[in-house]
Amino acid sequence: MIPAISASECRWLSQSGDDRPTGAAPSGEGGAPPPPSPYSGIGAAYTLAGSVVAGLVIGWSIDHATGTSPRWTVAVTMLFLGVGLYQLVREALRK
Repeated sequence: MIPAISASECRWLSQSGDDRPTGAAPSGEGGAPPPPSPYSGIGAAYTLAGSVVAGLVIGWSIDHATGTSPRWTVAVTMLFLGVGLYQLVREALRK
C-alpha cells in the first residue's frame, strides 16, 4: 500500500533547491564573472611548489636507478620548474 502524501509534502519533494526563476541563466553564464577569491594565489603557489618537489623526486629516482650524478635531478627539476612557472603566469593572466 502506498502512503498518502499531503500537498505541502508534494511541494517540498518537487523543489529542486534552485530558487532562480526558470528562465534565468546560472551564475557565470552570460553575466559578469564572479570576483576572484583572495585565496586564489595560494593554489598557484602550491602548484609551483608541487612541481618543484615532483621534479626533485623524479630526478632523484632516475639518478638513483642509473647510478649517475645529480644531473637528472637538476634537469628534471628545471623542467618541472619551467612548467610550474608557465602555469603560474597563465593563471595570473587569466584573472
